[in-house]
Amino acid sequence: VLSLLPIGKAQCREYFLPKPDARKFAVILGGAAVNETYQARFRQWTLKLREILVQDYGYAAEHITLLLRDEGAGSSTIAGPCRLETILTTMERLRNNVQPADQVTIFFVGHGTSDDQDAKFVIPGPDITGTKFAEILDGFSDQDLVVVNTTSSSHPFCSTLSAPGRVIVCA
Repeated sequence: VLSLLPIGKAQCREYFLPKPDARKFAVILGGAAVNETYQARFRQWTLKLREILVQDYGYAAEHITLLLRDEGAGSSTIAGPCRLETILTTMERLRNNVQPADQVTIFFVGHGTSDDQDAKFVIPGPDITGTKFAEILDGFSDQDLVVVNTTSSSHPFCSTLSAPGRVIVCA
């Protein structure tokens, strides 16, 4: 049982306790690749991850959103392209559908970069920064959050996302 004490304005609640009515949601973000070999790997890994979440970890298939590079919603598995606007729309829709105590897990599969200013997840079009994603996650204050960032330069990205009620795993 993990219980965190309130820090500043942080909520005073217990995190990651099993609750019978809690639901699990996942967002899998498959970013841009430098070449077709990596893109094929990212595609394979994200599709397999989705399959494992459903078959082995009990996620409802309709609670998993997979956004992949520039691919549209041509299949029942891929919800749309992994672009800034679809990430924002997906996270807003999810925020409106989750209930307190639900668990939300976000997976970043792809390439990352960082500079003196911020870390970025590389996607077609404008990249998404750690700072921007932290703002998005602030809207999930009543949910338990897990972020798994498998990208290069993931540590500064994940440092930005750290907060009470979140488990951050980086490569």
